[in-house]
Amino acid sequence: GGDLEIKLARYNRVYQPGEVIQGEAHITTKGGLSHNGINLKAEGLVQQQLSANSVGLLEAFSSSLKPYILLTQAKQVQPPGKLGDGKIAVPFELKLESTGTKPLLDTYHGIYLCVQYTLTVEVLKSGMFGQ
Repeated sequence: GGDLEIKLARYNRVYQPGEVIQGEAHITTKGGLSHNGINLKAEGLVQQQLSANSVGLLEAFSSSLKPYILLTQAKQVQPPGKLGDGKIAVPFELKLESTGTKPLLDTYHGIYLCVQYTLTVEVLKSGMFGQ
């Protein structure tokens, strides 16, 4: 077991298309950890959001509207191996580019719609059950 925290190199977290997102994944382990690789994933979605006010109005459409993918990128930031005991910093960088032909949109949280971007670091554990 252990803890994982993502630290971005820039204090200002506003990125424009074409810029490189840089940072480190700080992983803390007790006694070390064998893994099958460490992956970085960036995802951008436009999705319907139901508020308490809109439940009756939009619930009929909620099953038919699927999230629209603006961005999906993944890359391995560390090959399979072993992390030592304590805190380890795993550097990463990823160029921000849209998936497909649609441009990236600004982050937005409205009453009915949400445009959101997430950055995830995944440590693939060794052993029978993986992840």
